[in-house]
Amino acid sequence: MEKQSSLTIIGILGKSLKTTFRNGKLVLSIMLFVFLSLSFLELGGHLVTKPFLEDLFYKSSKVDPQQFKSLNDFDEGTLKDIKILLVLELGALVLSFATLLFFSIATISSSSAAYTAKTLTLKDMLLWVRARWTAAFITTIYMTLISVAVFCLFSILLGMGSLLTHGLGSYSLKIGTSVLVGVVCYIYLSVSWMMSLVVSVVENECSGLKAINRAGEILKGKRLKACAVMVLFTIIASFVYMSCFVVVGMLGKEGWARMVVRISSIWSLCLVKFFLFVVYTMFYHECNKCEKEEEGEGKPGLYLPLASGDV
Repeated sequence: MEKQSSLTIIGILGKSLKTTFRNGKLVLSIMLFVFLSLSFLELGGHLVTKPFLEDLFYKSSKVDPQQFKSLNDFDEGTLKDIKILLVLELGALVLSFATLLFFSIATISSSSAAYTAKTLTLKDMLLWVRARWTAAFITTIYMTLISVAVFCLFSILLGMGSLLTHGLGSYSLKIGTSVLVGVVCYIYLSVSWMMSLVVSVVENECSGLKAINRAGEILKGKRLKACAVMVLFTIIASFVYMSCFVVVGMLGKEGWARMVVRISSIWSLCLVKFFLFVVYTMFYHECNKCEKEEEGEGKPGLYLPLASGDV
């Protein structure tokens, strides 16, 4: 049946490509803004922090390691450099987060509109972002807390397991098992995070735990396919990151060449992230479509794209 074929991984990827091409001008606007924003942040961060880092390293080299006990052993100028660097890094982190949040909402909203054959202008998209950023932000905070909690629990169980199995079994087997469990947890949380974010953007008045629970309902019976998609994109992103790491290592201290490589990797990872948002938006709609066909009728008002007059 059509609903079964459309939910295959190849079917979802195909729909995502068609949706991307259908949204050509809007996609170009989104990507251009994100590329330039993140590139300027990377370049600006390098230019602004470089003098402070060089000054900090120079002053630190004069400190006797044997006499150093705390930050109070630094002189006033060094402490000032450290504070400035912390403020700059925090500011860059906040701006990067805001840019990526806009990126996710804009991509999901434009893809959702394209799937439902709605014409979404740049103004409509910006209005959608304004209407949905709070819900997306709240869901992101909840998923961050859940991820941190899972990581802490995993670390505790890993430590307890190491103590209880000390001297038993192969060390390599223990490491391999731990890595495998960690990867499974990462993929599971990533899928839940991505679908919860899509729900927060597409559905009305749905954020936080409500969006997470709704994402669980959508993924019921289809989580394996969603995880397979996440594994695919994780491999691609890892390849891009490792390629950048190797090239930067080969360039040594050639600062500007390394900067060009880092910016290129940012662009590549943004493209991967963009298509990932599109894929999970398509997956969301296809799951809803199957659910409606199985029930014989839809649930009205669940995921109607916003037009400019609805905001």
